[in-house]
Amino acid sequence: MIAAEGPTRLPAAVHGEAERLAALVPSPGDPAHAYLASLSPKGRQTMTERLRAVAALLVADGGAPVPWEALPWHELRFAHVAAVRTRLQERGAAPATVNLTLAAPHLVS
Repeated sequence: MIAAEGPTRLPAAVHGEAERLAALVPSPGDPAHAYLASLSPKGRQTMTERLRAVAALLVADGGAPVPWEALPWHELRFAHVAAVRTRLQERGAAPATVNLTLAAPHLVS
């Protein structure tokens, strides 16, 4: 058995890289950022835009805008999704855009 001589210290370069990588990892309580972090840069941009669109569509007419990061995505229900679908269709969004937009909150929660 090898005796432990104390805590192993990482070389400064490795320690700095570990800190940089830790800063990129979203907090465990943030499923939206965790999901977005799993995507490619282009996918991250696209899905962030779709999450913003859903957040904007969920705001009541004349209501204060809510940042997409602040929405409790896990609390969305069928009525919310149906309202988003209806508003997108009323605005003339293409079927593919509607489907992608409706997939965004589902993939986060």
